[in-house]
Amino acid sequence: MALPKDIPTLCAMGTSNFMHVDQIFLDEDLLEDLIICSTAPALRPPKMDHFLIITSLIVDTPKSTQQPQHNFKKVNWGEFQDALAARLLLLPVPQEFMDMDNLKVSLQRL
Repeated sequence: MALPKDIPTLCAMGTSNFMHVDQIFLDEDLLEDLIICSTAPALRPPKMDHFLIITSLIVDTPKSTQQPQHNFKKVNWGEFQDALAARLLLLPVPQEFMDMDNLKVSLQRL
């Protein structure tokens, strides 16, 4: 269990007794990365009987590689349309696509 034994997780409203009703379980592999698992009684919202349970883990997250994106706001649309028209003239007459490979090849030609 991630939450150590004998840490109260609830204070009964009527009796103000501290209780240990919540258990926090982690996979064995995650237990190695556990920094802390504890309660925060001082942060308990009004009229609530449960304490907040704070859990911190060391988690390696691979850095994502952002793919370059087109900025359509900076396009010179006149030049774009001229270049597109010139390239479209080089393509064969349009035909019906029989399969996905046919479509992909035609799109790559653009």
